[in-house]
Amino acid sequence: MIKKLIILLLSFFDFFHQRKIIKFLSKKNLTKIDILFDVGAHKGESIGLFLRNMNVKKIISFEPSPINFLRLKNIKEHYIKKFNKTDIIIENIGLGNENKEINFKQFEESSSSTMKEIDEESSYFKKKFNLLNFFSKKKKYKILKVKITTLED
Repeated sequence: MIKKLIILLLSFFDFFHQRKIIKFLSKKNLTKIDILFDVGAHKGESIGLFLRNMNVKKIISFEPSPINFLRLKNIKEHYIKKFNKTDIIIENIGLGNENKEINFKQFEESSSSTMKEIDEESSYFKKKFNLLNFFSKKKKYKILKVKITTLED
């Protein structure tokens, strides 16, 4: 129950961050986009954000996590029906500066998942982990092997 409340709170803060992004793009007169690359698509939140607030002809979304990608596939169908003028492509691969396989850290609270190294000794990590795992000290994340490629490839 507490974990769900905390995740809801994190979503609340994310909402304000998303509004800032749309406001910034609108001020730059970037409301009509031919192709949008969504790198780190997660569960499709940014797809929805851009489709609700902009005119986008084509979105190509990249998500390396196979766990998040399954959720992304499900939401894609919803977006295709709702925004049928936009071509939505999703790829289960990450983007980087070379083609290789890497360790991906998949957190249960998946918005924290990352390709980057994690400093488990940082105060930020410790606070967030303790907040999200209030009554549990189970494993922080699991490591998944994922492929990354260059945008050119």
